[in-house]
Amino acid sequence: MSDNDNGNRWWEYYAVRYFVGTVVGAGVVAALNLIPSSPYVSLLSSLTQFTDASFKDLSLFGAVGFAFCYIASAPVLALHAAREHLRFTQLYNRPRIFILCLAASIIVSVTLSLYLAPTVPALVLAGILTLQVFPLLCAFSTNFREVEIFYEHLSTARAKGKGEKPDYAIKEVVESFRHLREHGNAMLILVFELILAFILFQLPCSSFAIPVLLLWLAPASSAWLVATIVEVRFAHKYGKP
Repeated sequence: MSDNDNGNRWWEYYAVRYFVGTVVGAGVVAALNLIPSSPYVSLLSSLTQFTDASFKDLSLFGAVGFAFCYIASAPVLALHAAREHLRFTQLYNRPRIFILCLAASIIVSVTLSLYLAPTVPALVLAGILTLQVFPLLCAFSTNFREVEIFYEHLSTARAKGKGEKPDYAIKEVVESFRHLREHGNAMLILVFELILAFILFQLPCSSFAIPVLLLWLAPASSAWLVATIVEVRFAHKYGKP
């Protein structure tokens, strides 16, 4: 597909990619609000009867569904920020650091999760946290150097892809992987929505939801730090007059 077709790629818009996630999120919110055994039953009292709901109520319902979708997608952001450290080749290059980071992430995740939730949802939450904390700890352990190198190489490949032949092949590869990643993100968000819904449903009461959600969001908040540090280094390395 040529560069002139970029404006016609309607599937690349965030609204389109998050649409299904918003619908699923709204369904999860409805289920948590309506199922009698849910700790959040009738929390949104205006939605107990959909036939009587006003446009304002349904708009609020859709907004809450989108919010749930966005919150559930937090692990995707954490994984994206430290994706360089998802390569298992680092186990052979730096085995001690690899094992220490993995052990630390498991211990911290399991301890915090068991403190905040019953055993079954806590172990599920611990698994999701470990998946995020491990690559982030690896990034911290190298002072973000590996992440910086990764983005340098990625930026170089993308810059080459903007030229003419023979760099046109690189451009097509970059575009293909971009589409795979973005569509994969959309699918992964749906999975995380269902996992988060299971955890929330298994909590003993609604008051547990706030600390659990804070713990769910905590690893992704470090993505800002990763991006800022790498950006500052880029600026000092390549931005000198």
